[in-house]
Amino acid sequence: MSGLPASALIKIERANHHIADLEIEVSKFIGSGPYKTVGDIDADGRATYNLSSVQPIPLIIPTIAGEAIQSLRTALDYLACALWHRTHSGDCKGLYFPIAATPERFKAMCSGDVKSIGKDAIDAISAVEPYKGGYGNILWSLHHLSIVDKHRLPMAVVGGNLGVHLPSFYPELFHPSAKFNQWIVNVSDIRFSLKENDVLFRDEPGRELKQDYQFPFFIAFDEAGIFEREPLLPAIKRISEFVSTTVAGFNSLFI
Repeated sequence: MSGLPASALIKIERANHHIADLEIEVSKFIGSGPYKTVGDIDADGRATYNLSSVQPIPLIIPTIAGEAIQSLRTALDYLACALWHRTHSGDCKGLYFPIAATPERFKAMCSGDVKSIGKDAIDAISAVEPYKGGYGNILWSLHHLSIVDKHRLPMAVVGGNLGVHLPSFYPELFHPSAKFNQWIVNVSDIRFSLKENDVLFRDEPGRELKQDYQFPFFIAFDEAGIFEREPLLPAIKRISEFVSTTVAGFNSLFI
């Protein structure tokens, strides 16, 4: 056998197709203006901006996210089976890529049925540290998101507000070109999950009320103990990149 298993690679490819679709759906939703704001001057003379409308996140967004998650987790299991097939024939029923909550539990997995994939493969997997708190902690997150998605929809995804675009509120402090840089934001008070009447920002007393100001919104994971209040797209892209790198690291075992 030579080269990485095509089955694992195609699953990663499919995951990346799902992620591209997810990016389109998130952009479409945010672009539709699902979070309306209204501003007024409060009793202290401060321009205050509240959410006046909050639309639910379309189910297609967590659905596609779940499909990407399942493809990435399956790619690792396909890798484990391909490693087993180097020295065995038939079906590798019950075999999986070991991911655990603790180093001790991971070692126990590798001493059980998983050890049949070979010491060189076990050593390579151990180097990844696919357990909570290890170098491969993100694989532990992937594993648990996969479990969540198998049992309920949607996975907890919520709308969040990143803060305010500082050059829009304080243009006197920035070069005119800064208004085109969407990342110059104040993120000291990120809002999750968005609800009607949430106060997004209260300006300094005496400053003018901005009309039709667009706050930066995004979609986030909010799964307790796994990914908490993390922007959805960057998180799922990090998982995909880590899985791709992990699978590529086994190339020498198939030559």
